[in-house]
Amino acid sequence: MTHRRSIVGTMVMLAALASALVASPAQASGGGCNDITQNGWHIGVCGSDNGVTMYPDYYINAAPSWSGSCTSKSRVEIWQNGAIVSYNSWANAGCARGHYTRNGVSIAGRSSSLEFRTRVQISLNGSTVYNGLGPATRCC
Repeated sequence: MTHRRSIVGTMVMLAALASALVASPAQASGGGCNDITQNGWHIGVCGSDNGVTMYPDYYINAAPSWSGSCTSKSRVEIWQNGAIVSYNSWANAGCARGHYTRNGVSIAGRSSSLEFRTRVQISLNGSTVYNGLGPATRCC
């Protein structure tokens, strides 16, 4: 029995050593979705990453009745120390229920103090009726 424990213990130590020696890709942290309800709009404002690129997206889960023109739009905001330091241009989309995506934003090589967040706004007949901010993703 002692010999078997010794072999198992040695195998566990070798596995731990092997995993420590294998280089792993840079890892980002954060992401997910914030489910936000405003003025009858229920939207999941999201972001995900692969350690190199942050991918903004959102889900319009419920919308109130409306008439006239409606636009949903999203952008990626870069935050540092609780303030916006940069953002990309708005990407416009529709207002129907569903999943909306846009191009990813590079986070590789950026400072770990930066946070990348998805901002979504809904405009009805030119007036903003929804303004939601997704959770933060940080670089490696």
